[in-house]
Amino acid sequence: MNADELDFWTRNFFETNGETITIDLWCAQCGWLKTIIDSEDLSKLSKLRCTWRANPARKSQHKKHYATGKRNGKTILMHRIIMNEPKAVNGTPIEVHHGDNDGLNNKRSNLSNIKHIDNMRERFPQRNWVAYDENLKRIEVFKTIVKIGESIREHFALTRQQLWKIRTGGTLASKAAKAYWNAVQASYPQLFPHEHRSTPWTIGAAVIAPFCPKKEKGKTMYPEKTNRHPALDK
Repeated sequence: MNADELDFWTRNFFETNGETITIDLWCAQCGWLKTIIDSEDLSKLSKLRCTWRANPARKSQHKKHYATGKRNGKTILMHRIIMNEPKAVNGTPIEVHHGDNDGLNNKRSNLSNIKHIDNMRERFPQRNWVAYDENLKRIEVFKTIVKIGESIREHFALTRQQLWKIRTGGTLASKAAKAYWNAVQASYPQLFPHEHRSTPWTIGAAVIAPFCPKKEKGKTMYPEKTNRHPALDK
């Protein structure tokens, strides 16, 4: 046992069982628990020189725990250290998934780096993921339509009220309205029924309206402010 492993043993008692190591962890709510790691990962964990504890996962009613420690005042997770702390890919969070859903089984054969949404699907298979996927597609469509609207607003120097009228079908004859709906139709032709291709704003209620707040009678969606600089509306 080297110096790092001896220091690790004084902070957390552990027992070697062939190719695996069992580490005792203290949990303030549940008492002493055990986590399992591969023997090859002991040196990586011992170099951190921190005391590992078992903390219950949020909303698990103390049924699921993770091995955590403190490093430079920050909480670190043992399973992320073992898997080399995966980073986000193209803005998509990458998480470490426990194959048997046991947060204290930190053997490499039980760990895998997957996307956040895939991790949620594995952890909560009882959820209605079909409805989630459909709503996710609607949100992506909405985000793209919003970007199209902003580009049209900047190009034609429209105010937000004018863009709102175009989206809701209040202004249809202007060049900005035609350019806006032609861009939307080009991006999502499957949303437009064949017999209504000449009037693309007919999909407004089906695609845009669910994401728009209800307009109160006698009030505008974007009331003008006297102290607002005119350049902000261009």
